[in-house]
Amino acid sequence: NYLVATDVGGTCTDTIVFASGEPAHLGKTLSTPPDFSVGVMDSIASAAVAMGVSLADLLVQTSLFMHGSTVVDNTILTRDGARTGLIATRGFEDTVLTTRGAYGRWGGLSEDRIKHPVKTERAPPLVDPDCIVGVAERTDYKGAILQELDEAAAEAAIRFLIAEKGVEALAVSFLWSFYNPENERKVRKLIERIAPQVYCTLSSEIAPIPGEYERSSTTVINAYAGRITSNYLGSLQRLLRKAGYHGPVMVMQGYGGLLPAQEAANRSIGMLECGPAAGVIGSRVLGEVLGQADVIATDMGGTTFKVSVIQNGEIEYAREPMVDRFHYTQPKIEVVSIGSGGGSIVWLE
Repeated sequence: NYLVATDVGGTCTDTIVFASGEPAHLGKTLSTPPDFSVGVMDSIASAAVAMGVSLADLLVQTSLFMHGSTVVDNTILTRDGARTGLIATRGFEDTVLTTRGAYGRWGGLSEDRIKHPVKTERAPPLVDPDCIVGVAERTDYKGAILQELDEAAAEAAIRFLIAEKGVEALAVSFLWSFYNPENERKVRKLIERIAPQVYCTLSSEIAPIPGEYERSSTTVINAYAGRITSNYLGSLQRLLRKAGYHGPVMVMQGYGGLLPAQEAANRSIGMLECGPAAGVIGSRVLGEVLGQADVIATDMGGTTFKVSVIQNGEIEYAREPMVDRFHYTQPKIEVVSIGSGGGSIVWLE
């Protein structure tokens, strides 16, 4: 009978329950880092109280659960992700460090700071330079393997990063791997054999397009946030099942669509700004109802204030998606944010 949607923000977790012929029912609780799944269940329970039913009664009558979250955004912005290692084609270890050359020094900065380019610096990388290892392998631009993966060197790199550097997640990004992912997949098989507990992301799967820096950056971001996201979504699914819900768990994506939770857990980067994306979709629908094709959609959250523009009924997509100061290659609705939310922390001198 019910559709339930829950959004996790930096400060609060909100739930809305829909049913045919009934008014919408709302639930609201504080978010519960580091285990946000607890706050989700509390929020649903809050909505159930407003409806005059138990949590179990609500969930057993729910056919679809939809979920949005700022967990990935906050993980990157607060630098609270997994310690990440990168395995790259030998000779290209510095790809994510050099970014796009000089552009990397001011990408993502405000206009005031860009006015003084000499004073700018590249953002500290999500993967430490001493956690990047190059291995011998090579695929050409047509997908032909010119050099098979040196599996002994790859195994040594994996063991070094895990034992000596203490990495919890590994990103693998080889040249032209999106045309032929064989060498990257060999590395994943080694990781699964040596350390199956380590979260692994392949560039050929998460960003199978040209653009070596952007593809490597996307892979690193996904690995950096993936372990936390995977654990969080797994915990949420278990709690929902235990409470009586047995339908699909669909997770909002930054491009405006939905993915099953299991797939979303492997593509954590798709959850970047997924909550605001849902708001933009809803704003366009409201504009259609009101006969307004031009809409400014805003969202005052606990930590940020977000704005998106709809023109002639069309949603604008980001030309160069960026989180913090890192480029990535995933379709995303254009949302501009400033750190000035309703729950931002302030202090007195």
